[in-house]
Amino acid sequence: MTRKLLFTINGTEIFGYINNTVIAFKSKMSIDADGSPRAYHPDSVSGLDDLANAGKPGNWFGILTDNDKPNGIPVKQTATDPAPGFFISPTALSDSFKPDRRDPTRYVNSEEIPYVALPPQLIDFFKKADMGFALNEHNNKLSNFIFADIGPKNKIG
Repeated sequence: MTRKLLFTINGTEIFGYINNTVIAFKSKMSIDADGSPRAYHPDSVSGLDDLANAGKPGNWFGILTDNDKPNGIPVKQTATDPAPGFFISPTALSDSFKPDRRDPTRYVNSEEIPYVALPPQLIDFFKKADMGFALNEHNNKLSNFIFADIGPKNKIG
């Protein structure tokens, strides 16, 4: 099987196989809480992740804002949502049968669905909801995942 080096992202080589229909890379694992109703909280300690990892006022990228732009006001979940008072944390992949963008259950819940966030350079090789698997070389355990979010261009894993 011939492999082709597609990209190097922060020292990690990404290879394509079988006419780039299979992509492989070896990296450390990072945790991404985006999509979970409990991902981010205004107090920055009650959420699964630090609020700083969702951006900052004027530059939000990990939480939904009222105008869908980084400079908007973060949208909190209401009393009828899964985690009232927490911010709504979207993922690039969402449930099209739930058209209300303020519905936190519209997004891929990282607590329930194993997914990968890939940098934008790889978007041409993947479609949202594509499947893959990860191998932990320390214990030889496999995990399936889907492609559900887009991460920063200088980080993979």
